[in-house]
Amino acid sequence: MAQEQTNHIGFIAQELYEIIPEVVEKGANDDTNPNGYPINPWGIDLSSLTAVLCRAVQELKAEVDELHRKIDTIT
Repeated sequence: MAQEQTNHIGFIAQELYEIIPEVVEKGANDDTNPNGYPINPWGIDLSSLTAVLCRAVQELKAEVDELHRKIDTIT
């Protein structure tokens, strides 16, 4: 029987670690089981990531609001 191919959407912990290391839980080592899967994989604390992303959205909104105010003063 053919295996179904599924696409997954998410983050790569090692890449996210370069940007926001506070939200990444590093794996203890790079050991793998006989099937090649990591025994101690890296993980992402999604609660912490959500807080960081919400703060970024707030900052961007403030910046957009300020730009709108500047546009309003020159038009």
